[in-house]
Amino acid sequence: MSMRQSLQLCRAGVVAALLTRCAQSAFREEQSLRKQEELIREEEEGQRELDERSKKKAESEKEKRAKKKVRMGGWRSRTAAAPALALPLRAGAHH
Repeated sequence: MSMRQSLQLCRAGVVAALLTRCAQSAFREEQSLRKQEELIREEEEGQRELDERSKKKAESEKEKRAKKKVRMGGWRSRTAAAPALALPLRAGAHH
């Protein structure tokens, strides 16, 4: 084997090693990006579920308040509309 052939083989080996490293690096980067995307999807889904639970809880609380108001007969609206009664002062009573 001549020196020239040895150098060509050496260069080919270096190029192959560089390409392998580059391919491995690209593969790891692709895996990392996929994992990040998966984590983002999971986070978004969790947030949607939390939002739905909060919305349902708020609706439930609103329904409870409405039912309570009906049970109480709307007493707040009647008392707020009723005029205040002034009691007459007795003669000789001091303020």
